[in-house]
Amino acid sequence: LVVKTITKHDKGEIKINGTIWSAKTEDDAELAEGSECEIVAIQGATAIVT
Repeated sequence: LVVKTITKHDKGEIKINGTIWSAKTEDDAELAEGSECEIVAIQGATAIVT
């Protein structure tokens, strides 16, 4: 679940099992707060989502 909007230029935040992670999209798409997302990779402490 996206808890802070993810944009092409800025990382956002997602909630995974109650824990907040920084996140960016795989293809520079924007995901709005409240959107469902799928984790495709982890790079360091950042989740890569679609």
